[in-house]
Order: sequence, then C-alpha cells, then structure tokens
Amino acid sequence: MPGFIMGDRMGALRHCRSSVIQVSSCRMGAASQLAKLTNVVIAADYAYVAGGAEKVAIQSAVGLADSGLRVVFLAAIGPVCEELRAHPGITVHCLNQSKVGDSSSKVKATMAMIKNPAASSMMRSILDGLSPQETVVHFHSFMGGLSASPVLAARDGGFKVFYTVHDYGLACPQQSFFDHDKMGICQLKPLSLACCTRPCTGRGLAFKGAVTLRAMANRRRHVADAFSAYAFVSDFSGDIIRPYLAKRPMRWVPNPIDVQDRGVRELQPDAPYLFVGRLTMEKDPRTFLEACRFVGVGARVVGDGPLKESLVREFPKAEFMPWMSSAEVTETMRRSRALVFPSIWYEASPLVSYEAAANGLPVISADANASRETVETLGCGLVFRAGDAEDLASKLRVFEDDAVCEGYGKQGYETYWKQPMTLTAHVDALLVYYRDVMGGTA
Repeated sequence: MPGFIMGDRMGALRHCRSSVIQVSSCRMGAASQLAKLTNVVIAADYAYVAGGAEKVAIQSAVGLADSGLRVVFLAAIGPVCEELRAHPGITVHCLNQSKVGDSSSKVKATMAMIKNPAASSMMRSILDGLSPQETVVHFHSFMGGLSASPVLAARDGGFKVFYTVHDYGLACPQQSFFDHDKMGICQLKPLSLACCTRPCTGRGLAFKGAVTLRAMANRRRHVADAFSAYAFVSDFSGDIIRPYLAKRPMRWVPNPIDVQDRGVRELQPDAPYLFVGRLTMEKDPRTFLEACRFVGVGARVVGDGPLKESLVREFPKAEFMPWMSSAEVTETMRRSRALVFPSIWYEASPLVSYEAAANGLPVISADANASRETVETLGCGLVFRAGDAEDLASKLRVFEDDAVCEGYGKQGYETYWKQPMTLTAHVDALLVYYRDVMGGTA
C-alpha cells in the first residue's frame, strides 16, 4: 500500500543534498576517477520536452556532453528538439513513432508501449561495439513509447542501466497512485483484481486496460530487476516507490533548475498569492481559490486546463493568466506574495517550488506532494492538509504578516543559494553515481 510518513527528515535530506552537490567543488577529481567512462546513452520516450522526465533527460544529455563525454540520445517519439539536434557532442536516434493519443492505429501504438522491437533493435545497434566498462545507459522514461524492450536489451548486453524514477510506473499501472474517479490517492494493491478493474485513469476503460496489460507484461519480464541503479528525484517519491523496486543502489540526484540569482524579491503590499500549474482536479486550484476567498486576499492563477472556464465563473475576483514563458513566470513570482502548491497527488518533484524559493518567494504546500519536502528542507514556508481550504486559509492568515512573509522568503532564498540545483551540480552528482556503481562502491 503506498504511503508516506514524514518525520524529522530535514537534517537527513540536507546531509544527502550536501554529499551529492558538493562534488561540484572537485569536478576534476570526479572526472579523473571516471577515466574509463566515455559514453552515456540516455533514453526517453520523447525527443522534446513533453514533460518533466524528458526535460531533465535533455538537460542531462547537454550537461554530460559539455563535460566531454560522448552522449547518444534514444527516443521513440519526435520531433527532435533544437537542444539535442544542435549539440555537436550528442548523437540522436529517434524512431519517430506515434504516441498513443495521436496515432491513427491506436492498437499499434498501445502495443509499442508494451513491447517495442524497433526500440530494442535500435538500442542493440547503439551499443554494438561499445564497451560495458566504458558506457552507462540511463533511462528517464520508457513506458509511453520505448517500452521496456530497450531496457532489457541493454541489460542483456552487460551494461550498467540506470533509471531516474520520475514517476511510480514500476508499481502503479497508470504511474501516479492517483484515482481520478475518486479524486484521491489510490490505496489498492498494484495489479490486484481490484486495481485491474478500477476505472481510475480518467481516460476510459480502454486506456486502463492498455496500461494494465503493460504493467503485467513488465512484471512478468521482471523489468524492475533489469536496472543496475535507481536515481530518485526527491526523498518523498523515493519513500513511496522504494518497496516496489529491486534491491539496487538508490540515490537522490538533484534535478537541474534553470534560475538566476536576482536576490530576494521585494514584497509589494497588495501582491496576490500565486498558483502555477494545469487547471485540473488533481492540481486542486479550487482549494487555493476557496482559501483566498475565505481570507479575502488576492489570488493569481497562471495556467490553463479543463477547469478554467468553471473557475473563472466561480471566482470572478481572481486574476487568471495564460501559460507563459519561464522568464515571465519568474517576473510574476517576483510580483506575488507567496506561491501556493495545493496538488493532491504524489507529485514527485515540483520544480516550481524551488524556483520560487530561489527568488525569495515563500511557499505554502499541500502535504500530499514532494513540494512539502522543499518547504521543510529550505525552511521557505508552511505545509497544509491537502484538499483542506480552511487549513490553507489559516496558513494564508499567517502570511498576511509582512515580517513573517518576508522572513520565510529570505530563509528559503539563502538556503537554496548555498547549494543551488544547477546543471553543473546535476552532472557532477551523476558522474559520482556512475563511478560508484561501475566501481561497485554504491
């Protein structure tokens, strides 16, 4: 049964963060100890930013190539983004297959999620002639296109295969432990009869059947056992998925965050509270808006989604803004009082909370997602009970005190910039992890 219990984890996580990120001060030393590592094969379902996993995969590929390694990127679905296509140190192999929702042959696309011979063949071709002593294979996603076939091909070739666990797909068929019908965390045993027959995806029974078949196939093929090591994107998500994984090395590796140090944002007296994200039930913007209305404070929403029309009607005093560029989001953050992250599902690593802290913007997070870890580790705000507008309202009232609000913002800013989650820190952490696993010391 999935669950998460948070005790006093701040000290432990800071120790982990320090031990991983501080390798940036001895990059040359790490590189010399990795003299035999010359190739990294990175695999993801998409060759462009389709989600957080692909974004990290692409950034990681660029950073590793910049460090001097030969990087090969394998993806099932294109087009290939400019960052990969233009980098001289990255070779891209994209199968240009269709994703399930866009394919004219849904059966064919669905079967490719379960078993993809083309991806397996391409992985074997990439690895042909490469030495397992000089090469690591690193998957960021594979269940939406590549399938487990290239994972098994890399394992069978004798290569060390890493997996960054961006979601819960090695346990939960729909990868989230969230029931979209009940709108809450799923407590069913994965692949039990109750699980297999539960219409939980919000995308119909056909889709649930497809992802259940995929999960059964992955279990039958012992896919979790095929990985040499796991990388977690947060301790929060690691604690949830760990019971379902094989006994392998496990380590927190910081996701890279593209944010500049512009100092603590200046608090404006009339600044509204901010929500950034898709307007869906699991992101729970309604609880945010209800709490702001209870307290009588301004609410600003950045994003779009199926709930937007109803929310605009229900909360006419709130400010709704469309999706915008990262730079525009940063400017909006710096004109807000605090970021509220009310998501009610097990989001594994919401980077927007780190971005807020890096700008001196306090964060109020629901306790059901990994943003709470950011709040507790950086000391940048407060945590409320997920889905409880009254509890969130009580936290908003605390933040109405300017001194308190500015105090949390300054604390988060100072803590974040002591050990920023840069691309360099990410690459250095990977190099140390690769070295430890290849050397048998992880």
